[in-house]
Amino acid sequence: MCAFWADNNQKSENLVQALLEPVKNQFVPDGKGGVAGMNFGAYDEFLSAIESYINLHPEIPVSQRFQLLSSAVWAAAKAEKLDTKNLLDFVKTEESQYLSQPKENYEFVSSLSVKYFKGMSRSNLKPPIRFAERIPKKYDFNPILKPFDYIEVKEIPENYTFFRIPVKARNPYEAYRLGIDSIDLLRAIWNWYFKPTEYIFNSDQSRKPLNFITLGPFHTILKPDGKLFTDFWYETEFQESALEIRKDWGKLNLFERKTRRHFARHPYKTDIENALRRMTQALDHKDKDVSFLKLWQVLEKLTATNNANYDQLIKRVSFLYEDVELTKGVLNHLRLHRNSSVHDGKGSDRIEKYLYQLKRYVQRVLSFHINNPFKVNKLSDAVAFLDLPTDSTILTDRFKQIKQALKFRKV
Repeated sequence: MCAFWADNNQKSENLVQALLEPVKNQFVPDGKGGVAGMNFGAYDEFLSAIESYINLHPEIPVSQRFQLLSSAVWAAAKAEKLDTKNLLDFVKTEESQYLSQPKENYEFVSSLSVKYFKGMSRSNLKPPIRFAERIPKKYDFNPILKPFDYIEVKEIPENYTFFRIPVKARNPYEAYRLGIDSIDLLRAIWNWYFKPTEYIFNSDQSRKPLNFITLGPFHTILKPDGKLFTDFWYETEFQESALEIRKDWGKLNLFERKTRRHFARHPYKTDIENALRRMTQALDHKDKDVSFLKLWQVLEKLTATNNANYDQLIKRVSFLYEDVELTKGVLNHLRLHRNSSVHDGKGSDRIEKYLYQLKRYVQRVLSFHINNPFKVNKLSDAVAFLDLPTDSTILTDRFKQIKQALKFRKV
């Protein structure tokens, strides 16, 4: 897969052409017909906009994409070919050079909000997740965290479980993406197991994320040379709350193994796993309004709803319920809250209840895709069934029409 215009249409190309004009004006000539540098402020502003219109290979981390695009624009400018006709070719060249870099052994290093016990193991996974009760000395965060006064939590809480995930990557940023994907899928499965539809409404719970299992306060990367990467990732909404899972370990372990075996055979496994990760990430936020909006995006993805077609989204979700009109009523109420939150900045003192309602619908649609009752090979094909009528009489009449059409066509 090579770089291509977003939505693969002429509109993206035309917009990029317009954005390239001010970018060109930011280059400083070298007096020899070439370029010697650029004015970074405006250059970054317009280049950031151009980034939205070009899709790159999924293995390239988001944090590296701007730099790749910048290198492509710089190369195109030096070659006096900075236009949409040539830019994509320069981007593809930079993309190819990035992907051709050798992969080395890194480790994603972090902690999990569960209490460690002897017997925790995920060595069978690819990549494996290695748990420990205490952080080994070689993974000591203090030297890289100490200079940052604004960080309140600089140690892994004592009742948290330290873990490391060995990955093969081209650089620390790619190693981070692989590591976070791995642990977020594990958390998604575990969070699904632990009371996925529990309703708790009280002042203490309202200040906590809905997820039972969250990440520790910071994450970093152990480089191939055995030293910690000096950059790190910090959970700005971190709140200590460790879960005891030892008594549930047998059932939890079995549930996870069955789930992963099912995913391994699933025809659109990647879509399912990404939706699970996004749901987990959405429910990590203490701010329930943020969680709500991010979870609504997951529902849009699972129903393949484009261009804010909320009537279509509501129709597709309602197909999965016996009482269609009741479901439509609740979903439309959630849509109205979503719109008032996005467009008017309005919150609600009942946001926690709304979030639990939305979570229930997301889990129902996700369960539909996981079970794949119609045995289709793509998410879009599964969604097509949700556009069918919900009335059994209409479905029967349509079935008769299709049989007659097949007979007419002599198929």
